[in-house]
Amino acid sequence: MKILFTNFHCGRSRDTYIATIARALVKRHRIFVAAPGSNRLFDHASALRDVASLAMEFSTKLKVLARMRAAGRALLDPGSNERGSTSFT
Repeated sequence: MKILFTNFHCGRSRDTYIATIARALVKRHRIFVAAPGSNRLFDHASALRDVASLAMEFSTKLKVLARMRAAGRALLDPGSNERGSTSFT
């Protein structure tokens, strides 16, 4: 199963909690994390083996929705295992 965790908060949030869940699930599932590059969750996820992470700055503007969707699809693409960075502001 493919599981995508997202976190749009720039401060401290549930980063340790989500990273712990990702670490536990990665043995049986494909785990993906999308969070702002300045977020601790992104740092935690990037350090986890076999967890795909994407630095993604989220926006509330509808005009960037298509780009966000495309980036999400690229993250979930089976051929894409590299870290990336995307800004949606």
